[in-house]
Amino acid sequence: VAAEAATIPHDDGDLPALAPEVPESWYANYARLQKLDGVSTWDVGWVVTDTVFAGLQQAEDVDPTWVSLRVDQVPTSETIEIDGIAWDLHADP
Repeated sequence: VAAEAATIPHDDGDLPALAPEVPESWYANYARLQKLDGVSTWDVGWVVTDTVFAGLQQAEDVDPTWVSLRVDQVPTSETIEIDGIAWDLHADP
């Protein structure tokens, strides 16, 4: 179910959740649309290898404190643009 949900864009009326294309070798182990601290959030995670995990959390109209709490205070390492959308990358060292 997670693998299918992670590939289908969702729109619950509050947040048009994106479904990025990822390499075929990745597989989703969760995908959920939920409210975190009152903010609609799309959250999806992939297993990349036995020891590497990738996650995406998408929300709109949030302040820097909300973002900092979600990424465990890991600063933005870079901003990348995909299909005209700017994404902040937060990666553990």
